[in-house]
Order: sequence, then structure tokens, then C-alpha cells
Amino acid sequence: MVDEQDLDNALEQMEQEYSLGTTTGLSAIDQVYQVINMKSYLPQSKSEQYSVGDSWDIEFETDVYFSGLSTLKGFVKYMGADCAVVQSEANVDGEENFLYMDDDADPMVSVVDGNIQFIVLFDFKRQIPRYTKTVITMNTKVGGEEDTNTTGLDDAVTMPMIETVEMYFVPK
Repeated sequence: MVDEQDLDNALEQMEQEYSLGTTTGLSAIDQVYQVINMKSYLPQSKSEQYSVGDSWDIEFETDVYFSGLSTLKGFVKYMGADCAVVQSEANVDGEENFLYMDDDADPMVSVVDGNIQFIVLFDFKRQIPRYTKTVITMNTKVGGEEDTNTTGLDDAVTMPMIETVEMYFVPK
């Protein structure tokens, strides 16, 4: 018989085994999504030539929909590789209403606003990232049934969150 503590320990062990190792605190699945979403910041056209200062629109979806702008900032040599420096910023699309429901279909958490700032050193010869840094800032509202009988105030709590994820990639 496996108890809950044994299961938690087994899951934790798997998490360590399959983790990229450079993103402490993120699950292996979250790490994969970070890498997949990275493509959203890069130019979508492989044939178009970009110059320093050129920008392009970006949009992608995590748990919420983001839209913004990426800019080619310049070029650097990083760990022996010639890399393009791409800087991006995207915000939560304010037109959407992002609600996460509980089992009773009452809103539990809603995203108020959010911002992602991203930088990548992209090895354009090998077509791989060498370094990324992502800073996610988000405000979520938890709860929120309006108390109309007494104070008329919203009993929701707004929770700010800032998460920084740095990834280092070394080709073999």
C-alpha cells in the first residue's frame, strides 16, 4: 500500500530527475512550456532579414493571452557563439476575462493584469537559444463575491506575483 507521503516523495523524485535543473521551482511541464513559448518572441519569418532596432508584434497564450512587441537589440558573442539579442515585452490582453472556476462554478481566481519581459541570446547559426530571462508580473484577484447586504465592498483579495526564470542552454 502506498500512502500519500510516499506518493509525494515519488513525485518529487521524478520532478528532480526530469527537471532541466536551471529553473528551480518550476515543474518539468512548466519548463517545457517556457521553451515552447520562447518561439513566440522570435521573428516568425525565417526568410526576412532584420536589422538592429527592428520590431515585430508578438502574441501567445499561457494560462492567459498576451500580446506585445519584440525588438532586435543587437548582437553579442556568448560562450563562443554569435548571438542575436532579442528583447520583448507583452501584456495581458485586457479585452479578455480570465476566470478560473472551482467545482461549484463560482469564480475563484481572475487575472487582473499582467506583464512579461523577456530577453534571449539566440544563436542564429545553430538556431537555438543560449540564454533566456523571463520576468512575469501578474495581479490576480482571489474570491470576490460582492457583499451587498452590509458594506457593499468586494471581499476579493488582490495578490501580486513576480516570477523570474533564467535558462541557460549548452548544445552537446
